[in-house]
Order: sequence, then structure tokens, then C-alpha cells
Amino acid sequence: MNTLFKYNEPVTGRDFIGRRKDIDLICNLLTSGESLVVYGEPGVGCKSLIRESLTKLKMQGTDFVVADIDLMRVRSTEDVLLRFADGVIKACASSPAQYRSIVEQCLQGTHFVFDQDQYDRSGAVVSLNWLPDGIDMEKVFQLPSALSASRPSRLIVLVRQFQNVLFSEDADVILGLLEKVIERRDVRCPFVFTGSQYNRLREIFDVRRFFWRSVYRHTPSRIEASLMAEHVYSVFQAYGKVLQRDLVSSAAELLRCNPMYVNHLFSLVDSIAKGYITPNSVTDSMNVMLSIHRQEFLRNVYSLTDFQLRLLRAIVDGETRFSAAQVVDRYRLSSSANVKRLKDALVKKELVWFDEKDIPHIQDPLFEYWLRKEYFAD
Repeated sequence: MNTLFKYNEPVTGRDFIGRRKDIDLICNLLTSGESLVVYGEPGVGCKSLIRESLTKLKMQGTDFVVADIDLMRVRSTEDVLLRFADGVIKACASSPAQYRSIVEQCLQGTHFVFDQDQYDRSGAVVSLNWLPDGIDMEKVFQLPSALSASRPSRLIVLVRQFQNVLFSEDADVILGLLEKVIERRDVRCPFVFTGSQYNRLREIFDVRRFFWRSVYRHTPSRIEASLMAEHVYSVFQAYGKVLQRDLVSSAAELLRCNPMYVNHLFSLVDSIAKGYITPNSVTDSMNVMLSIHRQEFLRNVYSLTDFQLRLLRAIVDGETRFSAAQVVDRYRLSSSANVKRLKDALVKKELVWFDEKDIPHIQDPLFEYWLRKEYFAD
């Protein structure tokens, strides 16, 4: 897509704004062989941050390859194991003969095989000839260390959509085995975990405390509105368009400096405005963006019970003491015991998250804006 502002894919280079300290931190961790998880609210730029950090490592001369493992479509233990093995082996080999050799040597004694017919049909380098067992799981998660030991370069294991491990029938076993592998701290193959569901990742790393002492937890820092304003202003100026920096700053603050939404907004502004960009151009673009997401937002609220919707209204109104008698009465939340169930439901639906002080945060800034502007507008 030809646009001045990228919002539909991870960004690097001149499109990447700020977060230099975040990049330095991630590079230092990976250089030291430490594993980490990068997680945050949707659209904050976790994938962009990881990609830019890996780019900097390359520029610094660090010799490494990335085993890119995407668990997006994972729904079972078998799925997890096959995706993991496939990603690691493909990072370390490039031909069917090499794939077969690795499977036969490193996965000997397991139910994993290299099936030439399956490879020809789907590109899968690993198949199962029986249901996986505990030995299969142990051997698969030991693959990175086994393969990196004989390689001159490091092997960085990037696991995307990691929260989907929880769909597996053996989720606790998988997480426990991975934890043991990472606790050995093989500096030649650090892990990077990330995903799109913030609360489910927090359930793994913060609530259930898997990898508690072995994986560094990092949430991308907030990009300053002034940096966003300067970036947008400079891009428009280069293409002969003029706007006020404070117009960008105000829009960025409204969207909680979420880079995906800010880029999307000013991509729309670019498409409808010529020459001088007025406040009306930004307002019209915001309304277009709302119209794009309105059906999604309606599905969100229509999926809620009356009680859940009332709690969401209380959050939008700025309430934090939900079990207080006056809040329970005002929003008709039934009881303080019911409040706990309602909070858990909103967290499970990935609409809200609660910080260490139990303060609620609506994950999606555009959804929050829509709730205030349209749905709960008096």
C-alpha cells in the first residue's frame, strides 16, 4: 500500500519513531543471551520494536539467524510442537536433505519424521507418525540448543502469538518444559516471546508466573506526542503539505500515542487533504476511522451482558473502587462479589486490563474514544 504513514505492518527505519532506549535494552539483553517477552496493548508497536532491535543488532555486526515461529493458528499440542520444530529447523537449514538429516539426528527416538510427500504438499519439514508424548515435547524444545551448538552464529528464537499455547490441552506441560530450557540460559539461543493478546500473555508471565526468573518482561515505552508531531509534520512538509504541530499532538494524545492509530489517522488525512491541513480534515479523518471500526466495536459491546456493560460504563466514567457500596448501587452491579466476576470477564474478552494497583485501562484507545463519543454519550 502506497501511503506516507504505515499502519498495516511493522515499521523500521525512518518510519520508526522514538524508543531508542527500548531498542538498546533489547539489544543488550539478546547480546547477553537473555530471553524476554515484549507485550503491550494492541497497536503499540511490539513487532516494530522487535524488528528494529534485530536490525540494529545486524548493523552492530552481531552474527545471528532468527527462528521465526508463528503460533497464530495453533489450537493443540501437536500444532505447537510442529510449528516450533518447523521454525527452528528452517532457520538452520535450507534443503530437504538437510531437513531430513536434522530430524533423523536431533529428533531420533521420537514420533517426528521428515515426510517428503508432506513437504512437497505443504512445505512442512516435520510431521508426526503418532500422537506426541513427553519425550517428543522435550526433544523439540531442546532443538535450538542442539542446533546452535554446532553453528558459528547465534540462533534467536522468536515466538509470535505465544499466548495461543494456552489453547493446547497440554499448556502447563509445554510452558513448564520451555521454562526449564530457558532456565539453562544457553546464551547462543535466547528466546523472544510476543503476541497480540495482552491479558493472556500477562496470565502466562505475570499471573501464573511462568518464566518468572528467566525471562525479562518489557512493555514498549509510550512515544511522546511531540515526537509523533515532529515526524508527521516533517513527512507532510516533504510532500508540500502544511499543518500545525499541535494539531498532531492533540490527535496523538487522544489516541494515547498509539502509533498504529496515529499513522492510520494521518494516512486518512493525507488522502482527503490537499495543501494546508485544517482541524476539520483531522476531525473528518477521525470519523472515517471510527466508521471503519464501528462494527467491530458494536460486536464488542453486544457480546457483553448487562452487568458487564455497566462495569465498562463505570470504567469509562473514571471509577476505580468498583466494590464500594455507592459504585455498586449507582451502576447496578448487584454485589461486590459479582464485581470480581465482571472484571474477570472483561479481562478475558481482552477489552480491559488492570495494573498492579488494580486500576482499569481500556486496551484500545479508539474503542475508548468511541464509547465516550457515541455509545455512552448522554
